[in-house]
Amino acid sequence: MNLHRVQVEHELRTLIQKLRQHYVHAPSDEDALRAVLAKSFSSTVTLLRHTLIATEHEAATDRRDLLRQVHKHLGVNVHALQAVLELRATAGTKGRVGSLFGHYLETLENICDQLDQWLPKKEWQRVGESQN
Repeated sequence: MNLHRVQVEHELRTLIQKLRQHYVHAPSDEDALRAVLAKSFSSTVTLLRHTLIATEHEAATDRRDLLRQVHKHLGVNVHALQAVLELRATAGTKGRVGSLFGHYLETLENICDQLDQWLPKKEWQRVGESQN
C-alpha cells in the first residue's frame, strides 16, 4: 500500500494531461468537450475511490456519496464533478461546457495536490529498503 498513493497520483496526472490535450485540440467544440467529460468520468470515479483508499478513508460505491466523501475528507470543492455527473445523465450545460471543462480540470488538480500532500514523495520508500 505504500506505493498505492504514488500510483494513484500518477494516474490522476495522466488523466489531467489527456484532458488538457483534448481541450487543446477542440477548445470551442462543445459537443466534443461534452463527450470527453462524459467519457472521462468513469475513470475519474475509479481514481477518486483509490484516492480515498490511499488517504485511509472508506470509499462509497454510490457516485454522489463518493463525491461528498471527497469534499469532506480532502476539502476539495466538487461542484464541477457533480456537474459532470449531471451532464452524463442529461444533455444539459449548453453554452458552458468550456467553463465546466476548466473547473473539472482544476478540481482534479486540487485532488492531486491533496493526495501529494498526504505523504510527500520524499517520504515514501519501498517496504524493506533501508534509508540512506
